Amino acid sequence: MSNMLPSWVMRYVGVPFVEGGADISGADCYGLVSLVLEDQTGAPLPRTVADAAVFGWHPIPIGEVAAGDVLLFEHPGGLTHVGLMVTSQSYLETRPGKFSRIARLRHASGRISVWRRG
Repeated sequence: MSNMLPSWVMRYVGVPFVEGGADISGADCYGLVSLVLEDQTGAPLPRTVADAAVFGWHPIPIGEVAAGDVLLFEHPGGLTHVGLMVTSQSYLETRPGKFSRIARLRHASGRISVWRRG
């Protein structure tokens, strides 16, 4: 698989972080991933693991990550961040006080869960 960015992803780079936002004018990490998935597939990111299972999402090993997979970053207190893989090595994300960007995936075993639809 090529690691070149798909052309559609650039539409979502530079979106300002807005807590609770979920559109191109401003989004938090969950809202951004949900927006992209809804725009690209017609189905937004589910809110809960139970919803994810109903809508055909399932966990996969981190070593099998690919474009289109959702990254769930976790710490001892729970889920802290969400990103969307856009190549096999990079993902789209946004963080407080920042604009959305493409970041390189650095594997952190035990801290990242990966979900795939289908």
